[in-house]
Amino acid sequence: MKIFMLYGLILTASFYSLHSQEVIAIKAKKIHTVTQGTITDGTILIRDGKIEGIGTNIQIPWNAKTIDYSQKIIIPGLIEAHAIRGYDIPNETNPLTPFVTVRDSIDPSDEDFIFALRYGITTLNILPGHETILGGTGAIVKPYGLFVPDMLLVPDSGMKISVSGVRGQTRMGATAQLRRYFDETFYHMSKKDKLTEPEKTVATPGSFRSSESVKYDAVADLLKGRYSAFIYCESPSDVIRADELAEE
Repeated sequence: MKIFMLYGLILTASFYSLHSQEVIAIKAKKIHTVTQGTITDGTILIRDGKIEGIGTNIQIPWNAKTIDYSQKIIIPGLIEAHAIRGYDIPNETNPLTPFVTVRDSIDPSDEDFIFALRYGITTLNILPGHETILGGTGAIVKPYGLFVPDMLLVPDSGMKISVSGVRGQTRMGATAQLRRYFDETFYHMSKKDKLTEPEKTVATPGSFRSSESVKYDAVADLLKGRYSAFIYCESPSDVIRADELAEE
């Protein structure tokens, strides 16, 4: 009797495991792909949210939910490489805020995400605005999800930098501020590297775990190559200046 009960439990567990995997088969008149060209009268098989197969001879599992788009055309989701959708204010009032992140400001219920899906946009690189010299880090998200962590694909996609300056400021002044901030960051990094491990872990007001450290750590991560820089250039000449600054 115990053997039959155990066998029944195994069968139940296996059956539940099989059904816990969501399988969707989408039939379409035309499917435009990235690597296989255009497929006519094809099927897309999706398992657990990931594409498992695309083609004309796809075997559809018995437990798959079939969606008939046989008179429609399917294209890959569009990517918005630079977006300011879905959060309250794109620019900080302080021109130097490399330590902020758009993750703290994204609102998953913002209607801009609904519009993005309607336009076929399935991935967005949300970045700070360009009216801040060092604007903080962006994030790559999907335009749907109940909470921000549900949307996140890349938490820190890059730091936003503007060489054009803030309102009422010259380009010369903006470049000088950038150079000074990077110089201070290099100085901060050199001091931090010289500290011994016990000294680094002491959380005193003057230690490198204080807010003063936070001020430079984000730019230090940029200089170490943890993420890229997105540099806003208002004019063609700004592109040359941005390239020179990157070389420095």
